Amino acid sequence: MLALRTTQAYTLAAVILFTGLALPAHAQIFPNFQNTLTLSTSPRTPGPQEEVLVSVQSFSINIDTAAIAWFINGSLIQEGVGNKSFRFTTGRIGSTSKIDIVAETPDGTVHNETLTIRPTEVSIIWQAQSETHPFYLGKTLPAIGGELRIQALPEFVNDSGRKLGKGELVYTWRVDGKLDQARSGNGRDSITVTQRKPVRSLPIEITVESPANLLSKTERFFVPIADPLVFVYENSPLLGPLFNKAAGNSYSFTEQETDLTAYPFYMSLSNRNDKHIVYSWEVGGEKVTLGDDRSSITLNNAGGSSGAVNISVEVNNLRDIFQRASSAFSVAFGTRESGFGF
Repeated sequence: MLALRTTQAYTLAAVILFTGLALPAHAQIFPNFQNTLTLSTSPRTPGPQEEVLVSVQSFSINIDTAAIAWFINGSLIQEGVGNKSFRFTTGRIGSTSKIDIVAETPDGTVHNETLTIRPTEVSIIWQAQSETHPFYLGKTLPAIGGELRIQALPEFVNDSGRKLGKGELVYTWRVDGKLDQARSGNGRDSITVTQRKPVRSLPIEITVESPANLLSKTERFFVPIADPLVFVYENSPLLGPLFNKAAGNSYSFTEQETDLTAYPFYMSLSNRNDKHIVYSWEVGGEKVTLGDDRSSITLNNAGGSSGAVNISVEVNNLRDIFQRASSAFSVAFGTRESGFGF
């Protein structure tokens, strides 16, 4: 009997929900329009072509003993007693998935609820305001105390197929778990962050909403925080800086004279000779007097002798005590036994 009555409940509820046809006054099953069911999705704000878990819960009825039917855009997808969730894949940007649930309790009372899902997407671009060498192909990372600029690029499409502009959207930024009220609001699609805490990654969360179109999307991501580094490269008179190789533990040169240039990585600089940067070079344990280009030194083997010397360089950013780095290596001169290394 329960199965028969359950099937009837689905049929009659579907008529009410999707066709709007009136039922006779003597119909035994009639929907209870009280909000007894609560629907939720995981992820909370689905994107396009994404698998979504839809779940139901209730604090006023025993949902585990109820006969439950799920509908998508009017079509029955799944049914069963205690059937509290189901999975489906969203459509493209701008599509709509209308989820209806009909639940009949053992006493014959019918409850229903509706949830509309419209896929949205937010792409994130972030850029650290830090220094590397000019031909570096990797991602420039922020160090502690460095600035980070983040841009949100939402893809929100309304019912008529028009993409919404940033002025139609509300942006809510959270940095390191805290709401940034001052930089959130209508059209606030970008934010600049200065990370002061000595952490390995910085959590950022952005929620973009279109209240008028009932659209929403939340993205959470982590920006890696790097330790500053310094690499030393040979500056060839003919080829310029040899960025394909950095001075490792040992390096040799056979020319009478060669230049070595230090390039700080991930420090907050306008260039490597920024006025806030201090270079300290040592050759053979003795400090070197620097010229106009404080990031470079010249090695000269005028006598043509053979041997080796230890070289070190330390770089400090006077604006931030956490932004410092050093490098040390040995240079062999007058011989080819040691080579250039990473």
